[in-house]
Amino acid sequence: MVILLFVVLLPLGYVVNQVFLTFYYQESLQALDRQSDKIVNIIVESQERGMANQVVIAMQMIDDGVAILNSHRQVVIERNVETNLQKLLNDQDWTQLIAGNRLIKEEGGGSGQLILMGKPINLNQQFHGAVVIMTGMDAIEHSASQIRNVLMLSGVGALLLALGFTILMVRKLSIPMLNMVDAAKAMAKGDLNVRVTVESHDEIGSLAQAINELASDLKRFEDSRKEFFVNISHELRTPLTYIQGYVGLLEGQSGNEEHIRIIKNETQRLKRLVDDLFDLSQLEEGKMALTLEWVDLPEVLQGALDSVHLRMREKNISLVVEEEETPLLLLDGYRMQQVLINLLDNAIRYTKEGTILVTTQKVDDEVHILIRDTGIGIPQQELPYIFERFHRVEKSRSRAFGGTGLGLAIVKKLVEHQGGTISVQSNVGQGTEFRISFPIGKEERDL
Repeated sequence: MVILLFVVLLPLGYVVNQVFLTFYYQESLQALDRQSDKIVNIIVESQERGMANQVVIAMQMIDDGVAILNSHRQVVIERNVETNLQKLLNDQDWTQLIAGNRLIKEEGGGSGQLILMGKPINLNQQFHGAVVIMTGMDAIEHSASQIRNVLMLSGVGALLLALGFTILMVRKLSIPMLNMVDAAKAMAKGDLNVRVTVESHDEIGSLAQAINELASDLKRFEDSRKEFFVNISHELRTPLTYIQGYVGLLEGQSGNEEHIRIIKNETQRLKRLVDDLFDLSQLEEGKMALTLEWVDLPEVLQGALDSVHLRMREKNISLVVEEEETPLLLLDGYRMQQVLINLLDNAIRYTKEGTILVTTQKVDDEVHILIRDTGIGIPQQELPYIFERFHRVEKSRSRAFGGTGLGLAIVKKLVEHQGGTISVQSNVGQGTEFRISFPIGKEERDL
């Protein structure tokens, strides 16, 4: 807004300055014209009535330089004339006066510039000389300077007014809008406790109130969903335990082995789903207690690799482990092993044949764990959503790629609860890489 005001005021100030300069110049010319006419008329009347002293009196009343010249271009009488009129008036100027025309001429430059006006004196239709009046441009420049000062003060005032108006608009509109944008971003990241301060009752205030109501509704919905997860996981655990127990009793009986095997597999699958639901609900409510201790990362990684080694061998998948020396980390060893097993299980599930590369490295003040496979990969449009609950890249729900859809959500929560971050990169047909990063604190560096 201030820049726009500059763009408008600068050309406008220039135009106004030129208008006033032209106005004062024309006013000066008109004043000289009136004064010279008055002197000529007095001279004509004094010649007719013999009252020459009136010419002197009239000249004394004029502040500008005035001179009377005879027909031979000689100065008869002058007042306040500080220059040589013989040099100022050339033959062409004098010829113009003899012809009965008015003479307007500018001489000099800068602060010493003069405006000269000459009028012929004609008695009985004969040329008897001329009246010349001169004024300096300094008076015009003084008036123009005052106008420029007024324009500059007006411009500064307008700029201050625009700045004040801009600040008012920012406080009234921009800052509340930015606060609402921040609140919307926080809500998108899952922080439903955020609220916007309602400072007015206009459209902006109504929008802020609507955002607060939306946050409240989403919070109630999220709380209800979490409560549902907790309740359903608790309610399903008991009957599943009974079913597993009775299936174990029936396993030894002959004749129903195939049916019992199917029931057992489905029961185990349902139990995994319930366990995942229970873990996720505990994590989201902050009720899962972590047992933090100084753990050796290679030891935790080896435990996870031992758990999935058989499955990798069954699918003829090669394992490559690259370990760098890393410091001890303050983590929950059991939950960290759960994270690694989940990621390795995903890599095995989506890799038909190939290699899984596991790397641990220290980069600056962080420890990185990389799990890279050569599997089918994940489409780019699916990557932003793979850590969401129940999101599955395989939309057909095929058992071959089956899972609960909660594993990666649990992995992300567990990593973040231990102060780390997790990211993913993938290309379809080339494989997927998960990267877990943990910052190394001062305590880890000292160990």
